[in-house]
Amino acid sequence: MRAGLVILILLAALAGEAATITVFSDGVKGSAELYKLGNDEYIDADALVVILSGRFEWNPDLYLGKFIFPGHTVALIPDNPFASIDGSLISVPVTPKFRGGRLLLPVLTVPPVFSEASEKAIVWDSDLRVLTIGHGSPNVKGVRFSSSGDETNVIIDLAGPLKYTAKHISDEKYEIFLERGVLRSSDISSPEGEGLIRSVHAVNVDDGARVVMNLDKKNVKVRLLPLENPTRLLVIFSPGKKEVRTEEYRLEVVVVDAGHGGKDPGAMGPTGLQEKIVTLDIAKRLADLITKKLGVKVILTRTKDEFVSLGERADIANKNEAELFISIHCNAARKRESEGTETYFLSEAKTDWTRAVEARENAVIRFELPEGSKDTASLEYILWDMAQKEFLNESSELAELVHEQLTDRLGVEDRGLKQANFFVLRGCYMPAILVEVAFLSNRKEEKLLRKKDFRQKVAEGIFEGVKEFKKTYEKKLNL
Repeated sequence: MRAGLVILILLAALAGEAATITVFSDGVKGSAELYKLGNDEYIDADALVVILSGRFEWNPDLYLGKFIFPGHTVALIPDNPFASIDGSLISVPVTPKFRGGRLLLPVLTVPPVFSEASEKAIVWDSDLRVLTIGHGSPNVKGVRFSSSGDETNVIIDLAGPLKYTAKHISDEKYEIFLERGVLRSSDISSPEGEGLIRSVHAVNVDDGARVVMNLDKKNVKVRLLPLENPTRLLVIFSPGKKEVRTEEYRLEVVVVDAGHGGKDPGAMGPTGLQEKIVTLDIAKRLADLITKKLGVKVILTRTKDEFVSLGERADIANKNEAELFISIHCNAARKRESEGTETYFLSEAKTDWTRAVEARENAVIRFELPEGSKDTASLEYILWDMAQKEFLNESSELAELVHEQLTDRLGVEDRGLKQANFFVLRGCYMPAILVEVAFLSNRKEEKLLRKKDFRQKVAEGIFEGVKEFKKTYEKKLNL
């Protein structure tokens, strides 16, 4: 104990006052000491090697420090601007120092030198004073159980929204994979569950976190529902025939919605082109591609210039038990120079622009509701809103795939993937997206929207996104 204290005092004297920093190593929080020498900060080699689960050897004859990891070796020489990683030299931003009988490593050197050798991502955040190794700080916070009748609820507390996939990996094991999730296994794993859950095992993997529920029965139905304020993932287990949506997913019915129609013309271009005409033509082209090339049944919410309420459009999708809902629109803005394509999925609007688009597309409600009606705040809409949130991940992924294909083909500005609270999407109990193809209010893009070949490119872009979505999901399910 006294020898260690003497070394610390000597280091502090030679390298300035020690400062404590936070270290997250694969989700486990710890701390380390940094020593200031001149304008740079250093970490003790012995302390670092413990954090990285390696071994350190100092050779006084060669005046060289060697760090040994499974399959990799790092060699560093004090005041030398190079490091050897498995025999290959790389330059270092700040040289190591030898003080008080100890090798001190510049914290700026740790990420570039040791990420490869330890096979772990390493990041130094000088502003937050945090050294992150591997998975970083946990964003999967905890797990709770509750029972209601025959059902067992598992609530996974999250620091923020995470994309997820879920499936039965055996009759008695159900797995949830949280993309980019980070957890502390002791916070999530539980040797004893409740009700239908016998136990829970959780682990970090390279691309996220896996939570496995060991079930008390073989045939269990599972339903997942993301919740907000605070962010949680609710997993509902109930006895019965196994009916897991993520395992049974097969693309058989797609509803294509041509925006506006009839007494609702939608946006109008500078030379009079109406949104309702463009969207119907694109919808028919898309339906033709999906039917002929994927062999999937397509239902159009309208096949002619007629008015269809937002509620009716969602009803068509729900009554036909569609797997996807795609709503096609053209954009408009007061600024005539506004241009480009953007793709939306359902969530709360985050910017003034998305709120403006949301308000414009939702304005058709004035054709549907009695004057003074507050139906948009009714219990029915709230319930549909909750239902759609169950498909938030799939909707986001579909929107991303479609948007990528559109921007590759159309040659217009990429305005990005966005989210807004569209009524036409809120009523759909399935993955649903809304595409704003281009700006009718822009003379250049109105001219494009008049062209058949441009409309065909739009249909092909959406189709390719749908095809990729179908392939991805059915591959996951071994269909």
